Amino acid sequence: MIAAGASFRKLREGRVSIERVRPLAKNRGEAVAENDTWLTPPELIAALGKFGLDVCCPEKMPWETAKRMICLPEDGLAAKWRGRVWCNPPFSNIAPWAERMHAHGSGILLCPARSTDSKWGQAVLQSADAVLFQKGRPLFHFQDGTKSSGKWSPHMLCAYGEKCRHAAQSFKRRSLSWRRFSES
Repeated sequence: MIAAGASFRKLREGRVSIERVRPLAKNRGEAVAENDTWLTPPELIAALGKFGLDVCCPEKMPWETAKRMICLPEDGLAAKWRGRVWCNPPFSNIAPWAERMHAHGSGILLCPARSTDSKWGQAVLQSADAVLFQKGRPLFHFQDGTKSSGKWSPHMLCAYGEKCRHAAQSFKRRSLSWRRFSES
């Protein structure tokens, strides 16, 4: 088994490729990814508890996801991360966000569950303190805050740090829409 840090290092050095998330087929009743700006459902944020920092907000965010929200055009990857972090990264480029969350060690990363066979997905599974897979498919929100009608692929919550692991487990018990996969 390769250590998570080594997997992230190989990604950073360009020694492995990262698969771009493919748009989903319309004929299956699923949403098609035309851009990377899909807002986290507010009920998900509320169920996980308060975050000190959201590192990946769109330019206009209709609800609060954290005490401090880093919104475009500010670069959340370059910013200083402190406290409990929420990250719903652009799904076309998850690897640097996953690596940064691993290095920070306190937060929750939302990412597609179908990516567990990618290099960054394997690194996340090895480095997270808890990974919860969704039972159903969430309805994300458009940039204006309206709920989408398309069903996305399943997602997983990757928790880093004791407080976030506990919050993810508590969310599993309260909402019953996520299942605990593993703990390190």
